Amino acid sequence: MKKSLIIILILFVFAGIAFAQNKSFKVFYCQGNAFIITGKQKKAAQRDMLINEGQALKLDKNASIILVATDRTALPVGVAGSYSFKELLHLLDENSRSLSSRYFSYVISEMTEAHEKPEDKLTGGVYRAEKLMRMPYDSCLVIQNNIRFSWVRGVSSELLFLTVWDKNKKNILSKTLRDTTYNYEITHGNTEQPFEWSVGYEPDRSANIAARTFTVASVKTIGRLKTELAELEKNFSFQPEFNELIRLNFYEVNHLYFEEYNAMVEALKKFPDSELLREYYDWFSKKQ
Repeated sequence: MKKSLIIILILFVFAGIAFAQNKSFKVFYCQGNAFIITGKQKKAAQRDMLINEGQALKLDKNASIILVATDRTALPVGVAGSYSFKELLHLLDENSRSLSSRYFSYVISEMTEAHEKPEDKLTGGVYRAEKLMRMPYDSCLVIQNNIRFSWVRGVSSELLFLTVWDKNKKNILSKTLRDTTYNYEITHGNTEQPFEWSVGYEPDRSANIAARTFTVASVKTIGRLKTELAELEKNFSFQPEFNELIRLNFYEVNHLYFEEYNAMVEALKKFPDSELLREYYDWFSKKQ
């Protein structure tokens, strides 16, 4: 029995060593003076640089950095000081338990993937109507009492046709417009209500081909989301700029694209020099 326990302990030790050896951190974002230390060498941290076993991180006062582990878990560090590789692993483990950290890791993972594999979202055939349509974005969940449909104008002299229909393909809205926005009041009931919409140059929606979906949230869903957001904000533990990103990602994960866009505009007003928030804005815009 004692021999078996010793073997198990040895396996755990080797597993921990292998885990540490397979881990590394990549710099995703850096602001201020941050350095990667290798022995007696000190290099300024830059995007995509790696921190491996045996190296350390040093942050000067007012500096901040976002590291991404091998498994795409994000680690924001904003307190001045020196951090060994082992200490970074410990911080990663501690942070991974919080709700805000999970949201933060999700968005950084998505942005990292977009950075590593940049590609145009619009591939293949792009229809004229799809080029025109803006808000609500596809798969949007609507919790407001008013939907503001918006689009861009291709040829100023042409009339555009806005059509909205329900899951039974019944038209609930048909408008001929020269404007680029239209406000429509909605009612939230006890169940989710899915819809599709399209803007195009033809009155027949089938001729416009492209359509986007949105769902009007139920009263119960709206209440749940407000409670979850309040709980998330109560547990914000990062610096303000990073917390704004977590709030944005809450909206992103829950398809609350109207709220996400509005919050993004406000965040950029608060932090006009934030490269991180500008990159998020670019990522958000390109994927829609």
